[in-house]
Amino acid sequence: MWEFLKNLKDFLSLDYRSLFIVACVCWVVVLLPESIWQSLQLLNLWLQLRPWIFGIGLLATTWLVSGGLFDLAKFGISKWNEQRESQSKQTAREQILLSSSRVEKEILARYISEDITTIAFEMRDGIVNGLIAKGILYRSSQGSNPMSYDFDTNIQNWVWEYIKNHPEFLKDIVPNSEGRHQIRF
Repeated sequence: MWEFLKNLKDFLSLDYRSLFIVACVCWVVVLLPESIWQSLQLLNLWLQLRPWIFGIGLLATTWLVSGGLFDLAKFGISKWNEQRESQSKQTAREQILLSSSRVEKEILARYISEDITTIAFEMRDGIVNGLIAKGILYRSSQGSNPMSYDFDTNIQNWVWEYIKNHPEFLKDIVPNSEGRHQIRF
């Protein structure tokens, strides 16, 4: 009894290619006409083994189809979850962007007004560093321009696309061209 269950477990753990081959062979053997088996002088053997071969073919086909449907469902669910997660991530990003202050929007407006994706900002600029921390901007180079503390800072692609597609986001915002945004004493 245990040997049968072990063999059944081994059979059911076959990969799809092997299951497909077993199913095809079984169905060919079962569906070949009696005349072919008679001409091969295997009619008696075929008649004795046909129910067993039919059962194996049916089991292999059922397992192949159900495994394929299970994998398709699993793939579909993972894609659906991925899309849902992407949408929620996009919504969270947009919420961060929409909560930007007027001064932060002035920096973003500079990218749009100059139609560039890279601007050199001073490393000590707190507003720019805040936008970097929020994931709206990123420092594209770890080296500064010679004789200054200016580092190239890029706008994220998704922010660029959002601002281009939603011009009302920067309505009445004048780009800041000073470069630094800190309190001066």
